[in-house]
Amino acid sequence: MELSDVFGATLYDHIDPEALDALVAGEGHVILSFPIDDYRVRIDGEELTITRK
Repeated sequence: MELSDVFGATLYDHIDPEALDALVAGEGHVILSFPIDDYRVRIDGEELTITRK
């Protein structure tokens, strides 16, 4: 599923790509979760999950 299909926008329209790169630049496993409109976006490694709130 593409984010643009769900939100009509890209991830970069909502999240600063440089900040995202800085968060995942370390060696540890990073899980990110944040709201966009009525949805919760979760990135766990290479897995993207979008759920409705």
